[in-house]
Amino acid sequence: MIHDRANQVEATITKDGFIIARQTVSRPQQGQTSTLSIPNVPIDTPLSIRVWAEDTTLKDANANLIALSEATSTVTLHSGLNSLSFALISDTTDLDISGVPPSAMQISDHAQLSAVAKNANGDIVLNTPGQFTWIVTDPTIVSVDSSGMLVALANGTTSVQVTEKGNETQNAFSKSVSVAVGSGGGTASYQIVDLGTGKEPEKINNSSVVLAFSLNSNDTYTWSNGSWTLAQSNFKGTGMNDSGTIVGIVPPQRAAVVSAGNLSFLPLGGNNGVYPTGINASGDISAIINYGSGSDQAAVYRGGSLIPLPGIEGALTGAAYGINDSGLVVGEGAWNGPFKAYRHGVTWDITNAILDLATGMQTDAPVFAINNAGTACGFMLVQTTSGLLPRATMISGNQLSHISIPGIEPNGQSNAENINNLGQIIGEATTSDGHFFPYLWSPSGITDLQASIDPSLGWTISQVLSINDKGEIVGTGTLNGSTHVLLLKPAH
Repeated sequence: MIHDRANQVEATITKDGFIIARQTVSRPQQGQTSTLSIPNVPIDTPLSIRVWAEDTTLKDANANLIALSEATSTVTLHSGLNSLSFALISDTTDLDISGVPPSAMQISDHAQLSAVAKNANGDIVLNTPGQFTWIVTDPTIVSVDSSGMLVALANGTTSVQVTEKGNETQNAFSKSVSVAVGSGGGTASYQIVDLGTGKEPEKINNSSVVLAFSLNSNDTYTWSNGSWTLAQSNFKGTGMNDSGTIVGIVPPQRAAVVSAGNLSFLPLGGNNGVYPTGINASGDISAIINYGSGSDQAAVYRGGSLIPLPGIEGALTGAAYGINDSGLVVGEGAWNGPFKAYRHGVTWDITNAILDLATGMQTDAPVFAINNAGTACGFMLVQTTSGLLPRATMISGNQLSHISIPGIEPNGQSNAENINNLGQIIGEATTSDGHFFPYLWSPSGITDLQASIDPSLGWTISQVLSINDKGEIVGTGTLNGSTHVLLLKPAH
C-alpha cells in the first residue's frame, strides 16, 4: 500500500555509488500498478535499485523530496532479464477511530465516526473515507452506514468494527470500539411537563408563560405556575411579549390586543382583514393584511398606525411573521423568477425598507422567526432525488445557510420553527432513512429532543413551536394515544 499522501513514484539505479538512471511516474490508482521503462541498463554488474513514493509538495530542510514508502534491492541483471517488480508497502499498525460518543447514546441519537490508518512511525497512511468498511455486531442496537454514521436504535451495548479495505500486499487491518445505548447511569437532559389536552400552543415567553387557544372553542388561555387561566373568550391569541400582552384576532378576523385582562381593537380604519402574528416589547405588531382576493401583504402596526410593507421589486404580495425588540420585521415576499413566483425570506427595518434574503434563488425560502440579535430561521426548498424537500435554514448577518442535521442527506427534510435570544433554534427533521425527531440546534451541535427525555414516561414529541431564553420549549406530543400540550424544561 502506497502512503496515502504520495502522488508520485520515483526510481533510481546506482552503479558504484553513482546514479546512472532516474525516472518518475504518477502514483498508480488504488489496486493498480505503474511501469517505469529505463533503457540501456548495464548487465552482469551489481546495481542498486531504489523505488520510493513521495509527495511532490513535501520536502526536507535541504529541499529534497521525502520518501513516504520505499523499496530497495541490489541486483545483477543478465541477458534476457528485462523486468523487475517492486511493492511499496506502508504497513498499517493501528487505526484511530474518532467520534465515538463519550457516554451512552440515547435512542435516536446520531454520531459520526471516522478512521485513519497509521504505520509504526505514527504516520497517516490512509484517511480516505471510501477505503474503510464499517460493521456492527448487533444491528438491532445501533445501525451504521458506509460513511460511519451511527444511529442508536435500542438499549444495549454492541461493538462497531472498522476495517481498512486492504491491498495486494497485506491483509486488511481492523479495530473495534464499544458503543452503549441507554441510560448508562445518566439522566434525561430535559424534563417534560404535561400541560393537558384540548389546546394548541402558540408561544412561551421569558416569564415561562405559555399562550394557547382552545381546540373546542374560540377562547385563549395562558399557563403559568402549574395551571391554565382564561385570558380572553372569543379571541384567538397569536403572539405574546414578555410583559404578557397578547395580540390576536376576534373572529372572523378583527385584530385586537389583550393587556392586563382588557381587550381593545386595533384602530385600523376599516382594515378588518388584518391577522397579527407577533408583538415586541414596545408593543409593535407584525401582521398580514388579507385583501380577500387571494393576495396578502405584510404590515407592521407601529406608533398607532398600520403600515403596509413593500414587497420585493415593487410587488405587494408578502407576509410578516415576526418582529424583534429593535423593530426588525421578518417574513416572506413574492419574487417573480424567470419561470414562476417564489417565496423569499425578507426583513423590513425600522424605516420599512425591504431586504431580500434569498436574492436570485429560484426556490421558496420563507423565514418565520427572528431574535433580538437579528438572527432568523426558516426553511428552503431543495431539489433532491425524491423531489423538492424543505431544509431548515438560518440567517445570520443577512447570509442564508442550511442548518446541518446528521442523516438528512440525501433525501431527508427539516424545518426551523423558532429561535431565542441565545441563538438556539428548534424544529423537526426526518432523516433519509425515515427517522423523525424534533431537534434543538445550537453552535455546539444538534440535540435530538425525543432522545433527551426519559423514555419510560411514554411520550412521543410531535412538534416543537416556541423556545424562550431559559431554553424552555413548548410543543405538542402524544401520551397514551392522546395529543397533549407539553413543556420541555432543561434538567439543570
